Amino acid sequence: MAERKVHIIVTDVIKPGRDAQNAQIMRERFIPALKKQLPEFKWKVYRPVVGGKLGLMILIAQIDPEHLVNFDDWIIGALEKEYGKEAAWRDLKTWYDNLDSTEYMAVYEEPDWSKQ
Repeated sequence: MAERKVHIIVTDVIKPGRDAQNAQIMRERFIPALKKQLPEFKWKVYRPVVGGKLGLMILIAQIDPEHLVNFDDWIIGALEKEYGKEAAWRDLKTWYDNLDSTEYMAVYEEPDWSKQ
């Protein structure tokens, strides 16, 4: 049996007119902090072309299973370590204030069914 890789899927619906601010936070704050703490952490962001909600952003990243239990704490810890507690919480508040909704789930790839 092939190895099963664990991925996290985050779906955020960004409020109208708030994309640019969240893109800036992601680019300038979240990505550098996460990459510094875990350089091998990689993700892809998808936006719908047809269907889906306006403002939908889907982030998919392979993740170490040890971070699943404390996914939020891991992200918050990386931001606090990089920018300090006050700045980290300010960025997170801005991010979440810009969202209509957010959800995430962990999934594993079914390698025996993939690429057929």
